[in-house]
Amino acid sequence: MKVFVATFYKNNYGSALQAYALQSVLKELNTISMVIEEPKNNCSRAKQILRDIYYLIKPEKYYGFIKKTKRLLEQRFELGKIGKINNFVKKNIAIINYDEYIKQIADEKVIALAGSDQIWSIINSPISSFYTFDYIKNKNVKKISYAASIGVSNLSENQIKYYSETLKQFKVISLREKCAYEILNGFFQKSEVRCDVDPTLLLDKSIWRNLCSEPQLSEPYVFVYMLRPDDSLIEMARILAKKNHCKIVYIGQFNRKYRNVKTIKNAGIEDFLSYIYNAEYIITNSFHGTVFSILFNKKFVSVRIKTTSSRVENLLKSLNIQYKLISDIAELDNAIIDYDISSVESKLNELRNNSINYLKREIKEEW
Repeated sequence: MKVFVATFYKNNYGSALQAYALQSVLKELNTISMVIEEPKNNCSRAKQILRDIYYLIKPEKYYGFIKKTKRLLEQRFELGKIGKINNFVKKNIAIINYDEYIKQIADEKVIALAGSDQIWSIINSPISSFYTFDYIKNKNVKKISYAASIGVSNLSENQIKYYSETLKQFKVISLREKCAYEILNGFFQKSEVRCDVDPTLLLDKSIWRNLCSEPQLSEPYVFVYMLRPDDSLIEMARILAKKNHCKIVYIGQFNRKYRNVKTIKNAGIEDFLSYIYNAEYIITNSFHGTVFSILFNKKFVSVRIKTTSSRVENLLKSLNIQYKLISDIAELDNAIIDYDISSVESKLNELRNNSINYLKREIKEEW
């Protein structure tokens, strides 16, 4: 069985790692799995500049002009990290050219799978048809999703209506966040709606450990991983570092410099995993930073991002360690305490098996 996956897979750690994990599981289930390369928009240099300008001035809910400019410059010029991430993708993920994919789905019996990551977010724009498979006319193509994220925890009536129309052709709508499931379940007459774990949680920690590079530091350190800049995370790291005689290492989307903090600008996938695996403590406001802290049984704290923390909250609640998600520095001491690792791993195995069984069912089931 061929499974074609439409997902994010380039330019950042979480996207590449979740795509790698899902493809690994699909291969273990004896499928030929390929991630679809999104069709390229060939345009002149002048058009690309105009697109960049439009991107910068277009209203966006969580990123203003300055942050978007920094993010764009980082993507254009900080090519060390992005280049290493995309080299990992080239070496480890099977990608199919869009035109070749279109030929193969024209008359074959295959599965088109959307997800994971925030492919169905409508925070800044409608969902791209690339991630809804609207263009597929062959009725022998089974359309399902796996742990797709809508990126928010609340929807208006109009937004719910939009989703119920846009996704109605899917046989199964698998979502990553429980809150998204609770919002959308019941609005589809012919589609099953379910909740599944992020693909990175489908793989055992031993697999991820084997991907880690050698330890990058010989001294103990607190590792800070931020997607959105928040100086309070550095302050939390300083408290832990002082108490435990540790250094501080920082990786983030924006390469900020902090006093007495080692900022890493060009870590590849293997180094990123290694920094988490070998840290004494982890402080993060990232979903995947939280995921790998759990997978590697680390002492960690996940700091709430007010508007988009539902995916972290859902995960921690499902593992009964919701106290690990905090809103400010006053909660640090209570959150950083040890937790029952065996209980967390037991709950995680249940969630993992449930999600893998769903994939097995859809691969084997005739349609």
